[in-house]
Amino acid sequence: MEDQSLEARVRLTNIKIVLYALEDLLDELEYHGSIRHRPSRRTWKDTLFWLSGPLILHTNVAQRLDTISRKLRHVKDHSVEFCSRQHTGALPQQYKEQFGFDGAAIIGRDREKQDVKRLLLQNNRNSLSILPIVGQPGLGKTSLARLVFEDGGEDWEFDFRVWISLDNNLSLTKIGTHIISEANKSVKGSIPQVCRNYSLGCPFQLAHDVQEILHNSSCLIVLDNLFSMNVNFLVNLKELFGAKQKCAKVIVTTSSKLVAKVMGTSSSYNLGGLSEEHCWTVFAEKSFGNKDAIVDPQYTEIGKKIARRCNGIPMLAQSLGSMVHNQGMNTWLAVRDEELWKLEEKFFPKSTVFSSFMAIYYSMHHTLKLCFLYLSVFPRGSIIDKDELIRQWRALDLFRSERGTFSASLLGEIYTDDLLSASILEVVDTSLVEMKCISSVVLRVNNLAYDFLRYLTRDDVMHLDYGMALSGSVGKPPFRYATLTCYTKESATDEYLVSSAKAVLFRNCEATKAIADLLPVLRYTRLLDLSGCPFEELPASIDQLKHLRYLNISGFRITALPNEMGCLQNLKFLDISKTCIEALPTFITTFRKLKYLNVHGCDRLRNLPPALGDLKGLECLNLSSCPLICKLPASFSGLHKLQRLDLSNCTGLDQLPHPFQLESLENLNLEGCFRLKQLPESFGNLSFLRNLNLAGCSSLKQLPESFVDLPMLQCLSISHIHIELPDPLVKLQRLRKLKITYCDAVI
Repeated sequence: MEDQSLEARVRLTNIKIVLYALEDLLDELEYHGSIRHRPSRRTWKDTLFWLSGPLILHTNVAQRLDTISRKLRHVKDHSVEFCSRQHTGALPQQYKEQFGFDGAAIIGRDREKQDVKRLLLQNNRNSLSILPIVGQPGLGKTSLARLVFEDGGEDWEFDFRVWISLDNNLSLTKIGTHIISEANKSVKGSIPQVCRNYSLGCPFQLAHDVQEILHNSSCLIVLDNLFSMNVNFLVNLKELFGAKQKCAKVIVTTSSKLVAKVMGTSSSYNLGGLSEEHCWTVFAEKSFGNKDAIVDPQYTEIGKKIARRCNGIPMLAQSLGSMVHNQGMNTWLAVRDEELWKLEEKFFPKSTVFSSFMAIYYSMHHTLKLCFLYLSVFPRGSIIDKDELIRQWRALDLFRSERGTFSASLLGEIYTDDLLSASILEVVDTSLVEMKCISSVVLRVNNLAYDFLRYLTRDDVMHLDYGMALSGSVGKPPFRYATLTCYTKESATDEYLVSSAKAVLFRNCEATKAIADLLPVLRYTRLLDLSGCPFEELPASIDQLKHLRYLNISGFRITALPNEMGCLQNLKFLDISKTCIEALPTFITTFRKLKYLNVHGCDRLRNLPPALGDLKGLECLNLSSCPLICKLPASFSGLHKLQRLDLSNCTGLDQLPHPFQLESLENLNLEGCFRLKQLPESFGNLSFLRNLNLAGCSSLKQLPESFVDLPMLQCLSISHIHIELPDPLVKLQRLRKLKITYCDAVI
């Protein structure tokens, strides 16, 4: 079995390398196509290509296509049927296997069982009762539901009980017919027979038959492992049961807060972890056969440390206990010390550490999988700026398959909400961490979910920490994503590993010369994060990264951007915040694809390019904490797609350009602009403005009359100022939040 797994992994790697080569070739074609249609600012290299390019390009493309074709034929001739980890089909059998149930073997859930029974009996006595049991994967939601399902007693009698184990192939027809079938086996009397035509389009008949059964009989139904991001499906599933079934009790086990919210008829039951004592008991029974077995005290001491690392998750305690059962000291020490994803790889297919997560993963649609997998580029425990994460997803074009449905920004919000709902991402309490982010929401990947991610992406995402002892090779295939910590140029092998990387992130890197030497190797990189690296001058070799969409050089000590950056015509996201630059170069205005520009905290920046308004695609501009900026260029109103503008703490700004007509602007932050004396009369033309912060604009004495014409304004903050508000302010019909604190407001 292990040999087959290794063979399949090698074949998958070979196919992946060929597909990467094809993707890189498509990037080349897209880039050269953009050069030929670019209206201005060609470099001499671009011009040379434009004149002699067709012959060279076609020859090069033909050669590369021929190479790719030969490699594909080779893979096909030696291939076996395989399923990539991104496959959307049915779950592998090892993740669907059902085990026999022994209630006595379930440890530490007696109180929870009584709680669930009590809630089901007391909630909605006169109507349908649906109780979601929700919690992160591995907590034992299914085991708890089994305890309740198998329980007896006078107050817990039903005409029939139905247990439905769900997978990613969710179907209302399957669920409904299963309920009808079980009722026919258990209940005497007139029960609807299963209609063969349900699957041919009889949803109303199916719902009618299910509801008739539930109306005439008392029943307990368990929908186990329900995971769906499709709200319409969940609503229809809930409606399948009806609303007036007095004796119907339904338990839904899920890791999704969205499922719990939509399906529940009352508050969910949030399942917590086991106590440390109970976790030790679970582990000991798997590892020793009995927690009271007489064993070497040394093994007991190691075992208790292993049980503590389970953090109350019974599935993990069982799996780690099975790993060390009848094994020697080396295995026990490895299970105590090594990362879980490495243990899963070492003990596959015997290990079941990630079985619950695997079920969720295979239930995700393709785009959400891609967004989920990308989270593995961040080191364990990283604090992740939500807005920054969405920008990185967009730079890598992970939403390409869903273009035209929603805006990319909205899709990013939807996917972060989905991952939060699935307990994969967690919101971090910002009062407990050092804030390095600008957005109001910071996230962290759940610890066990992170191990699962590292297991899934072990051949696609490279993590190298040069500050630690590097043991052995990190792998042979060229990686698609790479995070390099304390990077130093060790060998040419490192260059090969990242030669096809689409995203490269550097962390805590002092060796700027080594990074500069590596840049030309990253010829297919779309995302480059150098934030915090102590560069005093951006390397001229940056012009080699012609496919770059995202560049973060925040925190650099540079005073100017090199002219070579003008070649980066594919840039969409540029972060130069907290640098020492004194002026934005004019070539920035040629970045016609730029959507995000962040110059926050550039306290030496004095001038903005006069043609800044040429950035027609710009959606977000952050100029906050740039105290030497005194005015905005007259072309500013040319930013027709600008949605978010942050000018907070621009203490030198004394006026806004007139006319101030940013037709797409939704969020405007002017907090702390204490020299700003007035808002232009054209302010009322900001027809999509939703959020406006004027806190601390102490020189602002009144608002323009056109202010009351803002049709979409929902949130207004005018604290710490003396100001005359327009009359009548009630015209702002959509205003939901008005913050007037520490100020003398005249209405």
